[in-house]
Amino acid sequence: FGSDGYMVLAVMYVIGSIGFTGGNVIYYAFMPHLAEKRCMDHVSSWGYAYGFMGGSLLLLVHLGILLASPWETNFKLAVIFVTSSLWWWGFGALMFKWTPEPEISSDMEWKGFKNATIFAYAEVGKTFKEIKKFRVLALYLVAYLLFYDGVNTIASMASVFGEVVLRINESMNIALLLTVNIVAIPMSIVFGKLADHKGTKFSLMLALLIYCFVAVTA
Repeated sequence: FGSDGYMVLAVMYVIGSIGFTGGNVIYYAFMPHLAEKRCMDHVSSWGYAYGFMGGSLLLLVHLGILLASPWETNFKLAVIFVTSSLWWWGFGALMFKWTPEPEISSDMEWKGFKNATIFAYAEVGKTFKEIKKFRVLALYLVAYLLFYDGVNTIASMASVFGEVVLRINESMNIALLLTVNIVAIPMSIVFGKLADHKGTKFSLMLALLIYCFVAVTA
């Protein structure tokens, strides 16, 4: 794309971020339909553990591509991006094929995208007007916005920080991401069990404290 490549990259990044965050919203919305309330910590923690296992397998392939293939570096990185997207698409297709759509009763008729959008924003506005009745929920949403944005910022910037600030090469960057994924597999299960015994709030706060300590130390 010549000198305009960064503009194309920025647009693609925005589209990819919309898809990623939109997918997470739908993923979380499935949870109440997949498990009883008492089982949600268990299902969520094992879901994350399996996700990190899958991510580790792909990272191993990518590390092999970087270390062993004779291709030029930019082509290697292009292959890594394409295989990552295919990996996501493949597992997404399995979910769309085999995960049953939850039965949600609704009397609304579909009147097109425009009407649906107007209705959705009207509902959000109504929620904001009523949220003062639910003080705990309001505080939780603010807290969630802050800590989730912090977690996502670190996750998004980690590779760039490693390459630009620490000056590590692409292979070491992927090796570090692989290390993070491998550590996350047992830790997801451990924190799920901790939530069963000590409660979700306790395990969440402990995880955030550890995360903040590591981030500040780094």
